[in-house]
Amino acid sequence: MPSRKQVIYTRLLQWGILHLRMLCSRAAHVTAEEVLRLREAFEVGWEQANFLHRVHGSILEPEYVDNDITFINWAFPAHIRRLPDHIGAETAALMLEFYEGVPEHLRSQLTWHPTPEFRQLASQSSA
Repeated sequence: MPSRKQVIYTRLLQWGILHLRMLCSRAAHVTAEEVLRLREAFEVGWEQANFLHRVHGSILEPEYVDNDITFINWAFPAHIRRLPDHIGAETAALMLEFYEGVPEHLRSQLTWHPTPEFRQLASQSSA
């Protein structure tokens, strides 16, 4: 039975890969001129891949490990900073749940903490 941490990682990967798949399939059937107009979408796709590129390092670990703390401390704030208008409520809710799942003995290692605005966005999730 997967842990809640593993389920959250899986859901983040699912949405990230679906987004990248959609972006790639869209780009495969357009002209070179249209590809240039998709620049912002490609930048969002790059950040999506960047956000998720270290998940493989601890998704198989049911408990929180150092890689998960690094994911929160570095990837979360970078993702929020780079995509302020592109992070949906569902992703924010998953990120917040992942953050809140950090066990007490590792909490002192957290340097990123959700802002009230981020918590507000996460609260709009239907999940």
